[in-house]
Amino acid sequence: MRAGGRAARIHVPHAHDPRLPPAAPEPTAAAPVGSGGPELVSAQECNVLVSRLSEVARGRAFLLQCGDYTGPTAGRSADPLRDKLETLLQMSVVLAHAASVPVVVTGGLGHRPETSAATLNLIRAFARSAQAGLHQAHLRNLEFLARSPTGGRHVRTGAEIDRAMRFMRAYGADPRGTGAVEFFTGGEGPPLPDGAVPTCAHPATGRAYAASGHLQWVGQRAGHLDGAHVARCARLGNPVAVTLGPSVTADETLSCVDRLNPEGEPGRLTLVVGMGTDRVRDLLPVLVEKVTGNAAPVAWVCDPVHGNLFETPDGRRTCRFDDLVDELSGFFAVHRELGTRGGGVRVEFTGDDSAGCPGGDHVLRAGDPDRRGAVARAPRLNRRQALELAFLLGEMLRT
Repeated sequence: MRAGGRAARIHVPHAHDPRLPPAAPEPTAAAPVGSGGPELVSAQECNVLVSRLSEVARGRAFLLQCGDYTGPTAGRSADPLRDKLETLLQMSVVLAHAASVPVVVTGGLGHRPETSAATLNLIRAFARSAQAGLHQAHLRNLEFLARSPTGGRHVRTGAEIDRAMRFMRAYGADPRGTGAVEFFTGGEGPPLPDGAVPTCAHPATGRAYAASGHLQWVGQRAGHLDGAHVARCARLGNPVAVTLGPSVTADETLSCVDRLNPEGEPGRLTLVVGMGTDRVRDLLPVLVEKVTGNAAPVAWVCDPVHGNLFETPDGRRTCRFDDLVDELSGFFAVHRELGTRGGGVRVEFTGDDSAGCPGGDHVLRAGDPDRRGAVARAPRLNRRQALELAFLLGEMLRT
C-alpha cells in the first residue's frame, strides 16, 4: 500500500530548475466524457500537478495552499484577485529562499462556472505579466519589512534574498523576468451526481479527470469513506487532498489512503492536518508513524486555522495569529523528530489590509469592519499577517 501527497504550485526560483519536471503546457482541448459544464482545466495539466506534488512528498518542493482565489463578480473589479496573487508570489519568494526548494501553490475557484472561468483567465494572464517577476515580488517584500512593526526581525532575511537576486543577475538569470510561474486550482465540490460534474479524458489513456479544477479536495464535511464524494475522487485521475482533524485515527487515515490511492501513485494524495496548537504535538506523531510505515511517501501539509477557531464576544469566528504560528512550529518539530518531512501549509488570507485575525502586527477589535467574511467558514489573515507568517515559517524551514 502506498500513498502520494502533493498539491498545486507556483514556481519561484528559475524557469529551468533541473529539480522539477517541465513546466505545465498551455491549456489544450480535452475529450469531454461528462455533461457537467465547461472544462476549466485539462487532463494534461492535472498530470503535471501530480508530477509537481510528487516532488513535495520527496522534500524537493514546498506546498503553499491558499483557501481560494477570489475572482471578480458582477459589479466588482479584479483588483482583489491581483492583490492576492501578488501576496502569494511574495510569500513564495520568502519560502523558496528559506527551504531552498521550489514552491507549489494552489487555490480554489468556487462553484460557479462562469465566475471560475473568468478567474482562471485572470490568473493565467497574471502569471505571464511583469507583476509576476521575482524582482517585483522582492521589492514589495522590502516595502513590507520597512513598514511593518515586526519587520526588523526579518531584515536579515530580506538582505539575504537581495544578495541572491544580485547573484542571479551576475550569472545571467534576470529576476526581473516573469520566470516560470504556475498556479494550480481546485476545491471541495458539492456531492453532485457524476453527470453534473464537468469531466474530460486524457487523450492518450482515456482516463477520466474532473475538469472543474486540478486538485480535488475532500474536506471533513465530505470525508466519509463510503460517501459519494470520496467514491468520485477515487475514480478520477486528479490529485486529491484530504483534510484530517483531531478526531481522526491512524487506522482511519490508512483506510483513506487505501480508498483514494490503492495503486500507490506518487503525487496522488495529500494529507492536510489541522489538530490545534494544544494537540498537534501529541496527535500527529501517531499518524505520521503509521502512514510512513505502511504507505508510499505522502505530502504532509498543516492547516493551522481550523483547529484553533474560537468565537469573539461579538459573534465573530476567528483564531489567534500566535496559535497559528505555534501549531506550525509543532507540526514541523514533529516531522524533524521523526525524520520525516513537513511538506507545506494551507492558510486563508486576503491580499489587502482589511481586518484579519487577532495577533501579529494587527490587533482585531470588536466592531472592526469585516470586509472578507471572518464569520464565514474560516477566518482570513490580512496581507500583512500573511507576509509575516511567511517570514516566520521561513525561520522554521531553516531549522
